This record gives sequence, structure tokens and C-alpha cells, in this order.
Amino acid sequence: MILIAKERNKMSLNFIERINTSKELRQNLKLSHLTIEHVAIDLNTSVQKNQSNIRTRSRLT
Repeated sequence: MILIAKERNKMSLNFIERINTSKELRQNLKLSHLTIEHVAIDLNTSVQKNQSNIRTRSRLT
């Protein structure tokens, strides 16, 4: 079976793992003293996607 590169890079997390990962992202962002914009640029992603990953889970913790 041949997988498209994008599909191979997907990570599947369960509910608890998503909460923990989001918490770690928030903590690491705070420790890094970087803005979410800098992180988005470095990771070649959007600010909105990063904010969604951080905020959505933060309401759960």
C-alpha cells in the first residue's frame, strides 16, 4: 500500500493524549518566549491552526 506523504505524517492521539499534548504546547510556548506567529512560521503552519490546537484543549484542562 502506497501512502501519500501527508497521510504518513498524521498523528492519531486519543482524548487524554490530545489534552496532555495541548498542555505541553502551551507550557513550551510560554517557556520559549516566542510568539505564536514565530512558531507558525518556523513550523510552516498557520497561526489559526496553532491557536486552535492550544485553545481548544485549554478549555478542557
